[in-house]
Amino acid sequence: MSFNVAIDGPAGAGKSTIARACAEKTGFLYVDTGAMYRAIGLYFLDQGIDIRDEEACREHLDEISVRIAYEEGLQQIYLNDENVSARIRTQEAGEAASVTSAYKAVREKLLELQRKTASENDVIMDGRDIGTTILPEAELKIYLTASSEERARRRYKELLEKGQEASLDDIQKEIEERDYRDMHREISPLKMAEDAVLVDSSDMTISEVTETIIALIEERKGEPAEEPACEQPEKNAERSTDKQPGKSAEQPTDEPAEKTPGNQRTNCRNEKQKERAAGA
Repeated sequence: MSFNVAIDGPAGAGKSTIARACAEKTGFLYVDTGAMYRAIGLYFLDQGIDIRDEEACREHLDEISVRIAYEEGLQQIYLNDENVSARIRTQEAGEAASVTSAYKAVREKLLELQRKTASENDVIMDGRDIGTTILPEAELKIYLTASSEERARRRYKELLEKGQEASLDDIQKEIEERDYRDMHREISPLKMAEDAVLVDSSDMTISEVTETIIALIEERKGEPAEEPACEQPEKNAERSTDKQPGKSAEQPTDEPAEKTPGNQRTNCRNEKQKERAAGA
């Protein structure tokens, strides 16, 4: 029986980076659903099809073939047998994916492939509606988020490192607009599943987030996870109730966030850092 991990969250939260890192450490198959939607969006752009014309997009779906391949351990995305793994990472492809992924016909085209892959393999799949729509029975669901300011800063840094010009203010505006669009679309809106674990990566490193999720996987699979060496916190951190699109994409709830080994480890690490600072 396969074990599925669903990672949802807003754009720029680091879902793909974290999902890929967790897959490498666990041996799970990583399925980047966002890349699949980007490939479809890229096709519409290449063909000059208006991405905001839902009917026009639907009419051309039969012309599109998207598949995932793994070559030398790296995921490759093929659009009609052309490797577009690099081309789909542009800002334009991301925007096209955000718009067209809201269309029912586009989502239905990819749904069957995604579920079939998950039924046959242990997978880590990331996207916007994995835990709520694609894999509602996933053994572990994560909602990975970060403040819009932090997500914009990460994207800005990434573009500069690639030698591309960028405006931090423009990037943050685009992220906030995309958050609102993703959370308010009629079909499969972005939201946290009721049984998902909230992980806010705003002040966490990639290693810390990866460690947190792997600890959760080990816990759900019944495998022994390293226990924190310090006293566990008395109370759980409450989930944020801020749902302003300009601030973050965290989902409102009156219930406290689930206590996890990963959260406990992070708390322990913070406590030890405080102790060292006090003794300095």
